[in-house]
Amino acid sequence: MTSESTINRRLKEYDIKIGNTYSKVEQELLEDMVSRITDEYPNSGYWTVIGVLSAKAMHILYLEH
Repeated sequence: MTSESTINRRLKEYDIKIGNTYSKVEQELLEDMVSRITDEYPNSGYWTVIGVLSAKAMHILYLEH
C-alpha cells in the first residue's frame, strides 16, 4: 500500500492539483446562460445545454429541471 506522504509528494512533483472541478456560478448568471443557449438552440434538451456549458468551460454539477 502506498503511503499518504508518497502520494502527496508525487502530486506535488507532477504538479497535480486535486480540488473542485466544478464552476462556481451565481444562479442568475446560470439561468441567463441557459436562456441564451435555448434561444440559440430552441430544440436543445438537458444534455445539449450541459454540453454547451461544458464547451464554454462551465462545469456544473447539475441543473434543476
